[in-house]
Amino acid sequence: MNTHPRPWFQLHLSTAVVLMLVAGCYFAVDLYPRRTPIRMGLRDHFEPGILVGWPALHYAKLENGEALCIAPLGLSILVNGAFLVVLLAATATSCEFFIRRRETRNP
Repeated sequence: MNTHPRPWFQLHLSTAVVLMLVAGCYFAVDLYPRRTPIRMGLRDHFEPGILVGWPALHYAKLENGEALCIAPLGLSILVNGAFLVVLLAATATSCEFFIRRRETRNP
């Protein structure tokens, strides 16, 4: 029987690996430029364009090089960073919950 108290904050190796994979996938989605039609004006006129950033856009430009919208870099980094922190916290909490639940069932 284990007589040592469990540390207040402890991450298992499997949780760390899952967090690393989630963070890598997030950065791949966030920094990969996506080619998509961009609506121009109020009518249904679309131009091919490139979007970078998720969930907040860093910038959008047409394929001919004309910049359409450049978001304030600090704001988009803040929104994307906050989203990443919430995503990683939820992932770590759920992984640790399942691991600790399994540990308490099997003495």
